Amino acid sequence: QYGSTLAETGRNEEAIAAFTRSIEKRPSPRAHLARGRTLAVTGRPDEAERDLLSVVGLPDDRVEAYALYQAYEALGIVYSGRGDQAAAEKTFRDARNRLPIYAASLTVNLATVLYQSGRKDEALRELESAKQQARVELLPEAKTLFLRLGMLNAELGRSEEARAALREYLSLTASNQDRAIENDRLQAARLLEKLR
Repeated sequence: QYGSTLAETGRNEEAIAAFTRSIEKRPSPRAHLARGRTLAVTGRPDEAERDLLSVVGLPDDRVEAYALYQAYEALGIVYSGRGDQAAAEKTFRDARNRLPIYAASLTVNLATVLYQSGRKDEALRELESAKQQARVELLPEAKTLFLRLGMLNAELGRSEEARAALREYLSLTASNQDRAIENDRLQAARLLEKLR
């Protein structure tokens, strides 16, 4: 917990040291995850990768599903940040197969990697295929699928589909108070206005 508090206040090197001490005393998936994520934001992807792989390599009965989701997500972002889109894609596909409870949220990440690789049609198909899961998945990130779908449809000139996805995103997130979601809602509303 001390390491997390340090990381939240931007004291990353101290946080890494605290996580390391915790791991030396009593290794845990959460400590490796926290250190891996902190290493990633400090520009140390190789070290981050080692910690994150140690979490995703655990059997399901030794790690909480949400911690596993976070580790896969961070690992995919590390690979993408390195420019290794193939490894990022594989990571998100593996995660989605292992964690169907978070399939929509992971599909958003996968579609982002596909989009960045110039595979927009495939990204669109992935997003379309996960719409039903996104409606029922509990993570707020899942609802972002509709924002990404709206943006991609708009870019591809599919205005009607874009409007439908953006409206659904705004409807699904209407009661959410999260600041990031509020910003995304503004972006969705602006794009929807442009598409009228």
